[in-house]
Amino acid sequence: MNEEKCITCEVCGSKIAAQKFDPDRPAGFWIRAFGELIDIVAVLLLVKMTGFTAPVGLNYLLGAEVTSNFYVRTGILLLSLFAITFIVIFYEIWMHVRFGQTLGKMAAGIRVITIDNGPVTYKLSFLRC
Repeated sequence: MNEEKCITCEVCGSKIAAQKFDPDRPAGFWIRAFGELIDIVAVLLLVKMTGFTAPVGLNYLLGAEVTSNFYVRTGILLLSLFAITFIVIFYEIWMHVRFGQTLGKMAAGIRVITIDNGPVTYKLSFLRC
């Protein structure tokens, strides 16, 4: 273990490996792309689990007619798209505020912090979306 990268526990005095996130070194393009790919898969799974893709798939992708009324089909589509958009935005904001990173960022070893190395607030996370 590299001694200069270790911190000392205040309670027991043992050496602990320092946090792997370096706030002075931003993540590069490919590591961010890897994290974003994992986030896309996670959000798609989350949306699929909620079942909001069913009306979109039935009416438009598979060609099955749930109803012949254009306005009902359009309403179902818009409601589904609104719900999917809400899920995506909620995932991004909540994960950044609660954990400082999304699942993809966790896998890539990236953390979102403020300029003064503090946690991200709901307002800042909303502005990031």
